[in-house]
Amino acid sequence: MTVLSAVPRELILQILESAGDLKDLISLISTSHLFYDAWITSRRSILHVVLKRQIPCFEEALELFRLQKPCRSPLNDSSIADCPQGHKMQMIPL
Repeated sequence: MTVLSAVPRELILQILESAGDLKDLISLISTSHLFYDAWITSRRSILHVVLKRQIPCFEEALELFRLQKPCRSPLNDSSIADCPQGHKMQMIPL
């Protein structure tokens, strides 16, 4: 058992949420399977905390994003979805 594996999961999540920006977050996720596993199971909440600190007016931007109807199809398995207006949108899983 490594020292890091004895750290409570809540502390691992707080460490990830304390990343200064996305670059730091990616670096943390890349350092350990424990960090990576915590990221996989809690990425939405971690991103919310990190991006809220990094992006001015994050809550307003998120609300605007949610109000817009993105060109996504839940039935489409490809990474690019076709939009009715002819635009292409790269789908990023959260």
